[in-house]
Amino acid sequence: MSDHEDFFYNETEWAVALYEKRGRAYTEVGIFYEGEVSRADAFEMFSELCIAVPPWQAVHKAIEVEETEPEEPTPAYEVRLINLDGNRVVATVLWEIQTIELCKADHKARNISKFLVTAELDLDDNWEDDDLPWGELAETGKINVIGIKPVNDV
Repeated sequence: MSDHEDFFYNETEWAVALYEKRGRAYTEVGIFYEGEVSRADAFEMFSELCIAVPPWQAVHKAIEVEETEPEEPTPAYEVRLINLDGNRVVATVLWEIQTIELCKADHKARNISKFLVTAELDLDDNWEDDDLPWGELAETGKINVIGIKPVNDV
């Protein structure tokens, strides 16, 4: 393998994370990915998150800030690609306040329907965690939907 290929395809530790920006202060909101992948794969993951609109997690967090801290201005949000081996930020994409405001307004204007779903779950006897693996339960046929009722308080 050439030096060029080593640079792009050797696996190292990477993280792709979402940060909230208030003034000059940054706070980590969440981590989309953390693990060992090649530089090429890390940049590909990062680029998939950095399209024209911010990730839905940023929009939901901004709406949460608006509801819990109405006196605070809307924060900006940034996705970072971090090389954990060197603890360096390699790339960032920032969505400014104006963009977040537009995305919040768009999200609020959507016609969202809510439903109350009653289901019977077949769980193992040794189940201890409150966080149910919904995808796994659905794939294995361990969810039996009993009823679906629209909820009008959207």
